[in-house]
Amino acid sequence: MFYSILLQKKENMDTNIAIPSWLNNDFLTQLLKKNFTSNEINVLSFDTKLAAASGSNYTCLVIRVLIKFEENRKPAQKSIILKTTFSTGKIKDFIDEYGAIEKESFIYTKILPPMNDLMGLKITPKYLNTSITEAIALEDLNEDGYVMCDRVEQLNFDHCNAFMEAIGKFHALSYRLHELQPNLFDDFIKEDVFTQHVKPEIKEYLYNTFHSFRSVLEEWNGFQHIAEFIKNNLNSLWDKIVEIHSTKKHLRVLNHGDPWVSNMLFKYDDSGKIIDIKLIDLQTCKMVSPALDLIIFLLTSAQEDVLQHRLSELYNTYLNSFNSVLKCVGSDFSFSLKELHDELEFVRLAYLCYLPWHVVISLSEKDIVIDMDQTFEIVKRRDDNGKKQCWQLFNGKHFKKVAKYTLRKLEEQQFFSSF
Repeated sequence: MFYSILLQKKENMDTNIAIPSWLNNDFLTQLLKKNFTSNEINVLSFDTKLAAASGSNYTCLVIRVLIKFEENRKPAQKSIILKTTFSTGKIKDFIDEYGAIEKESFIYTKILPPMNDLMGLKITPKYLNTSITEAIALEDLNEDGYVMCDRVEQLNFDHCNAFMEAIGKFHALSYRLHELQPNLFDDFIKEDVFTQHVKPEIKEYLYNTFHSFRSVLEEWNGFQHIAEFIKNNLNSLWDKIVEIHSTKKHLRVLNHGDPWVSNMLFKYDDSGKIIDIKLIDLQTCKMVSPALDLIIFLLTSAQEDVLQHRLSELYNTYLNSFNSVLKCVGSDFSFSLKELHDELEFVRLAYLCYLPWHVVISLSEKDIVIDMDQTFEIVKRRDDNGKKQCWQLFNGKHFKKVAKYTLRKLEEQQFFSSF
């Protein structure tokens, strides 16, 4: 074990980490010279802390490194972000086998540069070249005033609108790049998780989360019939979620793959108006329907008032961004509102499936620190203690509110009766 991590029990507590063996003065000297300056550099010291607080529920270790150094014998300092895997556990094994660090590095080095060449794409942090493959180095957006919003409070309309504009641009540029260089995306058309050939323990985990969710729904007044639906259709639900990841309705674009509150940062002017957004955590990018990104975002991150009253405005923002970018970069394709609704209908199943797979984690209460390895074991166990912990997760105030709203909307749309 070359490093360890100690997590406290609350989000607002300090977190201590033991640094990786490769994180030393020589590594940081080379990083500074490759990315910031050709001047003489002498690293004096560096401080590390977790960039993501306990309770942010990431599957990777994100470290903020403050480097103190001399440049041409003058004192200076620079903060950077390092993203690497945890030292042990099922999550590390999965991330390593999935090649998440390598995949994200490929996105930053091979996909984003030609997208940026088509039209300035400045919605991700700057990638920093390093001499290692164990981690990704990025600029620290906090230095430029970017901040992360509260994940359980979710986002108001202005924040949602900023995301829709950004993801519309991201999707459109990926679509055009795929038109020009289709082979560049070969690795992202092949699905790693939602496939019939997924590792048995991953499929077992996804099934078990549905079993746990079903048990809780049986106790929620008015939702027992949905629990029965899940019980009777679990295999079909899996087959259909695999299908929407392997086929297309009208188009495929490069999806972010995990667009929720904790994977985006916002910058504001002095009056509090949003002036920019950056998307982070690109390890789950995939070539699928653009509607999947939209559904995951709306499900995990949009406040209920936005979903009730301003959803059509968000769709219009997305389409205007998508189509205006495509026109600027020379594509003849245009994405219509009808086609967008077709895509949303095509992947509507994701609203149900991502409730126990994603939303229960992203909207877990702040006093519940999620250890992803422990979560694998909790949903697997059928003993009283395991059931109690699952019950606590699925009955969290914020998750329960979103789940009930989503299930009622699906019922209004006759999803369950027409499945």
